[in-house]
Amino acid sequence: AVASPESIRAVMLYLAIYLAMNLGAFGAVLAVRHVTGYETIGAYKGLGARSPLLAVMLAIFLFSLTGVPPFGGFIGKFYLFASVLHAGTPFFYALAIIGVLNTAVSLYAYARVLKAMYFESLPGVEPPRPLTFAHGAMLVSLAIPTLVLGIWWSPLIEAIKRSSAIIP
Repeated sequence: AVASPESIRAVMLYLAIYLAMNLGAFGAVLAVRHVTGYETIGAYKGLGARSPLLAVMLAIFLFSLTGVPPFGGFIGKFYLFASVLHAGTPFFYALAIIGVLNTAVSLYAYARVLKAMYFESLPGVEPPRPLTFAHGAMLVSLAIPTLVLGIWWSPLIEAIKRSSAIIP
């Protein structure tokens, strides 16, 4: 909406981070489907005990999608909101407030999944269900940039600045 050079760079940064965290989240959901056979919220109950690596990977992606530090999603949202606030008009202030409120709504939605994974359990004893090597490798390979870009994003932002040097 702002269409400034700063906001274009912020969108480019967020898209790079979003790619890893969103693919990871969807990959984790597919892995849950593969491990449990279900796609409902009930499939996540007790996942932290039944498939700890899968639960941790999904938690990383959900926290990042919410924008919790120190995950990459926080940095992406920080740059996006900063570019909107730098526009300096009441409309863009309202837009930033709406964005923050949407983040709070997403935190509530994702917290339900996290609660099911770690604080609820299925009736009876469920055997551990390990991830396949392919699922585990894919999730770890997407979790690494999601985590690293939350702590060390400067190389990516510098590359984006260089690639967008033609933007006035």
